Amino acid sequence: MAVHPWHEPQRRLNVPAPAPAPGVQLVADHRFSDDELDALLSALRARAESHPENPGLVACWPAVPAGRMAVACGLLARQGHPVQQVTVALWDGERTRDGWTLGPPPADVAATPDVAALATRSEPGR
Repeated sequence: MAVHPWHEPQRRLNVPAPAPAPGVQLVADHRFSDDELDALLSALRARAESHPENPGLVACWPAVPAGRMAVACGLLARQGHPVQQVTVALWDGERTRDGWTLGPPPADVAATPDVAALATRSEPGR
């Protein structure tokens, strides 16, 4: 039985990856500055106001690309902002992807506890 070309393993050249420069941190840093979070919050507000029919934001370049939106929006939610994950309709109207928006603050849900507070409560002897 023949294998369709899409299912064949990719043929890669045996080219070694470039060595990192001395002192370069290889682990991705997922912290956001206050300015970056403020810019994201402003972008979420602007999107919700200007597109009420499709208020979701997929990314906030350059500080918060799409792959980091969940982390950044999670931080905003822990700070008490009413950030919610939504489905965003793409320009063609047929496809969708995950996005984020600001919604009304939940009246019946307690604020998410701070990570440091959770760590303090979970450590014995504190």
